[in-house]
Amino acid sequence: MKISDLFKSSSLASQSSAQRTEENPAAQQQRVNESATNGEDTVSISPLARQFQQVSQILAEDETRTASRVEELKAQVAAGTFEVDSGEVAKSIVAFARDNQL
Repeated sequence: MKISDLFKSSSLASQSSAQRTEENPAAQQQRVNESATNGEDTVSISPLARQFQQVSQILAEDETRTASRVEELKAQVAAGTFEVDSGEVAKSIVAFARDNQL
């Protein structure tokens, strides 16, 4: 998965939460003051911290998918049903050589 795709896949899911949490600083400060008056604790999470959380969730999901794919391939190799597409291997080798100017 490309890093540039990380925010694309989660942008729709996070739009509603981003809309809820993105307030102007004056409104945030007013809520903090009201909470402090009422004896409540408050926590404020920066947009950058939210993005880091989203990235870590996406990476964890990607690790899970990768692990399941590896297990699937191991099972195919063990069963003798794994087949290599030589045409795809050749295309990959040529693309690698072209991209790395070999």
